[in-house]
Amino acid sequence: MRRYQTLLLALLLLTPSCVPARQSLLASSAPSFYSRLIAAHDRGEGVRATYPVSPADARQITFTILQAQPAIAITEQPEAGRILATLEDPYPLFSPEPATTSLGVWISPRGESESEVVVLSRARHLLALGRKVVSETEFHEAFAAAVATARTQ
Repeated sequence: MRRYQTLLLALLLLTPSCVPARQSLLASSAPSFYSRLIAAHDRGEGVRATYPVSPADARQITFTILQAQPAIAITEQPEAGRILATLEDPYPLFSPEPATTSLGVWISPRGESESEVVVLSRARHLLALGRKVVSETEFHEAFAAAVATARTQ
């Protein structure tokens, strides 16, 4: 039975006319992908950087970066200091369907006016060949650029 469910799911995801259903399905499957990101973060994985901004400013910069992406879902979990997102690349290479990436951002205060930002991203589609909509490095580059821009204003 599980094999047929997987086949049905694959057909649904590959059918272009099912874009709204696909987005809904991907958003609803996000918790299992998010739990993998959370577990990886708990193991100490992720790309870390410290920035001269408050946690509130770091949160705002994070939302600005994520909202500039083709996001299916953005979920904030303030009690855990994290923001989780599912991003979709509408023009994937070598794939009949959009590639999706699960991305997690953890923000921790470091002193009064500094924040540590940890980013983890994982490609969610088998045919994506490890290609991510936004990599950890790309996120940190965008974050550093936003901080530099804010400091010069």
